[in-house]
Formats: sequence, C-alpha cells, structure tokens
Amino acid sequence: MQLDEFLKSNHKTHLIFDLDLTLVFLQIDWSTFRKGVWDIVAELDASLTREVPNVSGNGMIMINRAVQKHGVRAKEMFVCYVERYEYGNFHGYLPNADLIRFVHKNHDKYTLSLWTNNCRKVVTIPLVKEQLLPCFDSVITRDDIMLLKPEPDGFNAIFDKTCDKSGYLMIGDSIWDKEASKKAGIDFFLIDYFS
Repeated sequence: MQLDEFLKSNHKTHLIFDLDLTLVFLQIDWSTFRKGVWDIVAELDASLTREVPNVSGNGMIMINRAVQKHGVRAKEMFVCYVERYEYGNFHGYLPNADLIRFVHKNHDKYTLSLWTNNCRKVVTIPLVKEQLLPCFDSVITRDDIMLLKPEPDGFNAIFDKTCDKSGYLMIGDSIWDKEASKKAGIDFFLIDYFS
C-alpha cells in the first residue's frame, strides 16, 4: 500500500518522516562505524562494552546506554564522532522520488517533520538538494536530542501537546522507527522502497 492510499482511510494531521532508507538512501560506508562506537564506550566506561553484544544493529543501543549513564558528556562525544564519520564516509544519496514528490505535494495539507538518527551536517545535504527543507516544520537530528531511536526523545521534541497523538504517523523503514513509534504511542507506516 502506498502512503497516500493509507492516508485516505486513516485520518492523520502530523506526518513524521525518517530520512535514511526512507526519503533517501544515504550512501555511507558503515563498515567501521560500530567499532568506533565501542572504542568510545571503552574509553568512557569499559563495563558497558560487556553489557551490550558487539553485533550488527546494537550501535544505537550502546550509544543510548552510554548517554543514559553518562549524560551530556557522552552525547557530545558521540555527536562529534558520528558527524566526523558520516560526513567523512558520505558518497552521495539516492532519492525515493515518489516519497519526495509526496512531501512537496502535501506539505501544506499536513504538518510535516523529519526525525532521524543521522547528524545534521549530512542530513542537510539531501534536504537542500531536493528542496525539502522548507517543507518540514521541524527537523530533529541526533544533534538535537539525548537519546536516539528506538527511544521517543525525537517525537517528544516534535509533539504538539494541543494535538491528539492519534493524528500522528511515523513513516520509516526500520525496526528502530517502528519501536520508536510504539514507545511514542503513535502509528507507524513502513517504507520498503530501498529494501
């Protein structure tokens, strides 16, 4: 089912988009990312490296654990590392043309937000090139929040308390997006364009 079809039978007022593998495919070599995360955590608090298995998909869990335990200092270490890593390994992006068209066509019909675990420096590149930046009422990146998806911090930064949560929809590609939606208490729509 396409997003516009889903929205015909599910009334929503606020749409929250993920970026990577949803609106675009960021071409970043992630092959050494997890090692860098574990190296930072080992320097910060070696006991954490024994609590979370060093396997694919656990980088966000490790980052969140370190930030929960060590606060702003840990967050700032990871923001610096991720920005350097993502920007240094960024080789371009592939657009999800249909979804980008949807955003351009419907930004006046819905309140649109972007919520991504990527850094602002890299996120801004496709948003500017695809002329998406003016379409979003808010853009929440890892730079802006303490905890990453699957924690709901990004949603809390977006949520308008005068609106009912039933009017919100998270649009993303991953289990992290789905889990974050669940923790935030909002509906989720899966995008599998790049899979």
